[in-house]
Amino acid sequence: SRTSALGDVTFPPYIGRLQHVSPSGDWGFIESPSVRQSFGKDAFVSQALLGGCMSLGDFVAFDVRVNGRGNPQAMAPVFRMFSGPSSATQVCQPGGARTHPMHMGK
Repeated sequence: SRTSALGDVTFPPYIGRLQHVSPSGDWGFIESPSVRQSFGKDAFVSQALLGGCMSLGDFVAFDVRVNGRGNPQAMAPVFRMFSGPSSATQVCQPGGARTHPMHMGK
């Protein structure tokens, strides 16, 4: 994590786009060039980490850990930075989306 010029706002080190969500909505993948460069594949993300309604294409900030299978997996917190192109596919959970304090979009 990095601290911004604001001092108390911490940014997770990776930025990516919600690329794929399973038909059940229980999991998906975050496309991130930095994660792909470091780990060779996109980051797995569970619906529980998304913390609210997000649409395919939304940009998120997140950190990564290597799971038991040796694959990159997003870890909490996952923040929605801004909305991507409109999409009918949303991953929803009660309580609303978590947005980063420096939220840049809709």
